[in-house]
Amino acid sequence: FFISFGLTLMLWLYVDDHKAGGLPIARATLIAYLALALVVSFTMAIWVDGILGSRIRSGQIANDLLKPINFQWMYFFMSMGDVVLQAAMGAAVLLIAWAFLPQAPLSWDPARLAVFLLSMGLGILVQYGICFLFTLGTFYTHFGYGIFYTRLMLHQAFSGIFAPLLLYPPLLQKMAYALPFHCVVHTPVSIGLGLTPLSEAPLQLATQAVWAV
Repeated sequence: FFISFGLTLMLWLYVDDHKAGGLPIARATLIAYLALALVVSFTMAIWVDGILGSRIRSGQIANDLLKPINFQWMYFFMSMGDVVLQAAMGAAVLLIAWAFLPQAPLSWDPARLAVFLLSMGLGILVQYGICFLFTLGTFYTHFGYGIFYTRLMLHQAFSGIFAPLLLYPPLLQKMAYALPFHCVVHTPVSIGLGLTPLSEAPLQLATQAVWAV
């Protein structure tokens, strides 16, 4: 928690110190970004950490491994139930945001919306893969608490949930792009909001696909 909070505080102190001439993004656009980022992050809040981690710790995971089905995909489809429900709740929040924010948090352009939805789908795969791989560490630690909060801290620090990556200090920005977390929030939000030109979207989608694999 302190690392996540500290990185966020350092980010905004950096912005305050180095962007005195004005942010490279309009205030209304920044607010719209933050609104959409929170909705996207909430939609992709996959809690396989808790379920799978507790089953590993209790030994019940042995029953799952004996079932004649793919272990990884079983937990994926279990997680998708939460994602669908959270997406419906997030859509309701976006409707409220459309009504009150000075800038719409999502572009109405059909082509951009289609690319945004594709990016969301790839982002879900990346998010599930991150959660699944981190949770497997419980086999070695025998307790998932530290693993869960390490993953959550990295997500909060490098996914772009609290600020667009273009506002990050150069070192943190490089770290963010070198890790998969930006594929979960920053990439789909930047596409949906229009910060990423559609001509650059194929490269962004390809990056997400590679991380998903």
